[in-house]
Amino acid sequence: YGELGSTWFLVSRRPEEAAHVVGTLLRCVGEDRIVWGTDSIWYGPPQSLIDAFRAFTIPEWMQERFGYPPLTAEAKQKVLSTNAAALYGIDVDRVRRAESVAWLETTRAELADRLP
Repeated sequence: YGELGSTWFLVSRRPEEAAHVVGTLLRCVGEDRIVWGTDSIWYGPPQSLIDAFRAFTIPEWMQERFGYPPLTAEAKQKVLSTNAAALYGIDVDRVRRAESVAWLETTRAELADRLP
């Protein structure tokens, strides 16, 4: 597995270097074996880093020259959540269903309180 914690914090402001790091991870371990780590205890809230990663792409010229795969929306989702969920044995679909049910029950209760 490759982990993007301090590494992403350090390279995110240098797009070409970031493309080499992420591209090398994609090429060598694959999009299913990269996990997101915030290291937020050291660097503070990670939202700006997550936003930067979501917006990031590996330029086509670098993909062609170095053989890096594209960093797709699906790959980003895997890195940011589902890879770690799989690694820790978390059933993401089950969690989503539970959240949906909880939301529905909460909404029904709130509506019931408002109706005469």
